[in-house]
Amino acid sequence: MPRPPAGGFPPRSEPLPADEEVWIAPAVPVPDLADCLDSFYDNPGSLPQAIPAQPGSHPDAVLLELEDPPVDIRGHSLTELLRPAYPAMTDAARHRITHP
Repeated sequence: MPRPPAGGFPPRSEPLPADEEVWIAPAVPVPDLADCLDSFYDNPGSLPQAIPAQPGSHPDAVLLELEDPPVDIRGHSLTELLRPAYPAMTDAARHRITHP
């Protein structure tokens, strides 16, 4: 999605028709900021447990779904170079979660 122009998007040239429904986000009660500052750094409790990967799932699945980009680095395709990084990142994330 492109970024909006620096000055923002121009106003609508025509207002919405009166009979067109417009969704309005529901109000959600939230505490005042001043009431939250004293507890901001409190321990929220234990972290959620890691969800194990589904059998047969691949950490590099995104590379399997996309076409190989036309980029070669020292004679190797970009996909070939990235493939070992995905399992390494998954293993590192799993280690951080299970060994705090």
